[in-house]
This record gives sequence, C-alpha cells and structure tokens, in this order.
Amino acid sequence: MTFNRKNQLANLSKLYNSNENQVVVFYSDSDSDIHEIIKDFLRDKEFFYYRALQLSSDEQINQFRNSINKQLIKSVITEPGYYGALKAMMEAKCEKRVVVIDEFQHIIKYSNELVVEILKCINNKWGNQPVLFILLSSNAFFVENQMVEKLKETAYEIAGIIKLNELTFIDLMRHFSRFSKEELIVSYAILSGKSKRILAFNNNTTLKQNIIDTLLSEEGVLYKKGMNILPPELREHSVYNTILINIAKGNNKLSDLHKATGYERSKISVYLSNLMEHNLIEKIESFDTLGKENTVKGVYSIKDGLMLFFYRFIYPNLSELLLSDKEKFYKTRIEPYLCDFAKYAFKKVCFEYMSILNKMEKLPIKAESFGTWIGKLGNIDIVLSDNEDRNIICLCEYEKDNISYEDFEWLKFMVKQAKLSGDYYYLFSKKGFDERLLYIAESSDDLFLIDLSML
Repeated sequence: MTFNRKNQLANLSKLYNSNENQVVVFYSDSDSDIHEIIKDFLRDKEFFYYRALQLSSDEQINQFRNSINKQLIKSVITEPGYYGALKAMMEAKCEKRVVVIDEFQHIIKYSNELVVEILKCINNKWGNQPVLFILLSSNAFFVENQMVEKLKETAYEIAGIIKLNELTFIDLMRHFSRFSKEELIVSYAILSGKSKRILAFNNNTTLKQNIIDTLLSEEGVLYKKGMNILPPELREHSVYNTILINIAKGNNKLSDLHKATGYERSKISVYLSNLMEHNLIEKIESFDTLGKENTVKGVYSIKDGLMLFFYRFIYPNLSELLLSDKEKFYKTRIEPYLCDFAKYAFKKVCFEYMSILNKMEKLPIKAESFGTWIGKLGNIDIVLSDNEDRNIICLCEYEKDNISYEDFEWLKFMVKQAKLSGDYYYLFSKKGFDERLLYIAESSDDLFLIDLSML
C-alpha cells in the first residue's frame, strides 16, 4: 500500500481472528484506496469475491451465482437464489473464509434478500468453519443515510461498520515531502484526501507544473476525471452543470440559485439532494447558538475539491483552455485566484489541527462539539464548545498574508451576533499578524496565534 492504513487492516484482522461468524460493512468515499486495502487484507486467505453492478434484482442474482460458481473448486451451486450460492460457498472446506460483496448498495437498494440470507448463514455453524462477510461500498452517503432504511431490522445484526476516512493534511505532507506549505494547502484544496487523486500529482515537480500536466492537459489524469465527474446515473447533466457552476460562483443558497438559474425552487431542491446523495456537495448546518435570528440557513457548498476546481476554473473557461497556451491559461485564469480557492482547505486544515489538539487534551477546554457559525453579516470559521458552554473561537485567514487587530475585533463582533461566549481565541494566518496582535498575545492567556509554518 502507498499510504499508511495499518489501523484499518488491524480492525479487519481483529474481526477475521474472531471465532464468530460475522458480517461487517467497510465503506469509503469515491477515489479512495479501499480496494487496495481489501486486496492486501485478502492476501493468503481463503475468500470469495463479488462485484455488484447496477442491475435488476433477477439479473443481480444470476450474476452473483455465475461469479461464485466460477470461484468454487470442488462443488457447484445446486439450489436456487442467493441461498444456493451462499450454501455452496459455506460447504467449501477451509479453516475460515472471507466473503466480500463489493458495492453492495447496488443490491440492497432494490432488495435486502441477500443480507437476509447472509444472516441465516452466520447464524449457522456450517461444520464449525467461521466466516467473515464484508459488505464493501464506495458510496459513503448511502451507507450513512440510507442503508439502515433499506436493510430494515436486519441492519441491527451487522457486527460492525468501518469507515475508511479520507487522508488528512498530515498524510499529504508526508507524501509530498518536497512541496512548500502553500503548495500543500492548494494541493489539498484540489485533491481533498482522495488517495487515487493524490497519486496523480508528482512530488518531484512544482504545484504549477502538476496543475498544468494533470488538470489543464487534455491527456491529464485529473482532467479526464474532472470532465466526467458527474456520475452517469445522474440524468440531465445540463441542469446539474448549471447549478454547480453557480454554486462555484458563490450562489450557495436556494434563493440565489433560483434567481441565477431561473429553475423552480422545488426542481433545484431535487437536484441538490441527488448531488448530496453522491457526496459531491453538502448542506452546511450552522453551529447551534442562541443567536438564531442572525443565522443563515440552507447554505450549500461543493464538497469535492476536484469538482470545485472544474466548475470554478475549467468549465466557465473551457473554450479558452482548449485553444490557448496552458501556461498562459494558468497565469491568467488560475494563479491569481488560488488563495481564494484554497481558503476552504485552509479552514479544513485548521479544523484538523484543533481536533488533534483536542484529542491530545492540549486545548484549554475539552471540546465536545465542533462547527461553523454562518451569520447574516459574516461567519465564524470554527467554534469548539465543551459541556460547560465554554467556547474556543477560531478565525482562519488565508487570502490575506496577515491578520490585523481590526480582523480580531470583527471576529469578536461576530461572536456577539452568534450570542456565544468567546472564552478563547485561536487565530490562524497564512503568514503572520500585525504588531498590535502580537503584543496582546504575549501577555494573554486566551489568545493564541498560529501561522502556516506551525501547522
């Protein structure tokens, strides 16, 4: 494996080493290294594997049986349905077997029959030969929001649900050891923590050259990915493209999208729901405070970094890109706006930093809740709160080189708007702080200043 996934392998190995029959769900977002992890886990083990497609229920059963039949060595499937295939697998002699059902959401979206039959298997001993069923999925939204509804009562018999999280900024720093911190922030903004996309960048060249080679060239891996980033099952790509281009412009509320596109609100809501189902956008819920009258609701953002890059820079300028020199295009259409584009990734990095400090108990409070407060006059980038309603307030500034005292005063005004107590303040800056802030912080126990070099 290219990336360190020892914890995930250890979790799977612990389940495998159990003497019990078990069924677990192992899932991730798209473009992860989940299949590489499974391949590594299955090495030297007896296993059966089936990759589900989007098919009718009857055809899915046929494909499942055909696939398993080819993997059986000394036996054949003699009984009908999923039961017949599972029974034949269970009768194959071995110490312990693993059965992997890949992209299982394509099966249970239409019927939970397979899971019902799997549960029958794990409740039988089958000659005291234990079995581990792994239900694999690269659709995190489905697992987190729809799976239980589809599985009904059978969901409660699943032994465990393991999520393969995206790689963090620390992982990115380890992988791109030759990149500057500024290059890493922008890379994180484009690639997110998706391992397959991270592997497309070359550690031995500059960020600029990586963008030109992989994102602006028609032969680039990420260019091809970006041009086909909308899943094929989403119909009317013209509508999705229109909505996404406008979200990338900053029209991130339903009313804004209605004015910008002319589409009915009800229509826009359906398309936004579909995009959220595929984990491409998110609806940002404001941190819950007493200042509800000053809070903005229903703000949408493009969650996928590559998608945001394409809908902000590539699609609106595609004709120019195809005809112009790539380096010139980079200098005029991308480079001047990279700091603004990367500000969301910088906020994510700050969030990860605070999360690590919180786990290590190195913050002045033990935070139990994290979030962003979205106000009518402005936002609070990160709020951390404990059980005693003490708060840490964070400002994450990447567009400007330095944070000024006036910026700090505005942040405190936002805290009043949110009706929060500002017990501690953490200010994150791209490069530094003005002299007045530095002077105040020297003798303050509640103001902490962190620049990019410290992350």
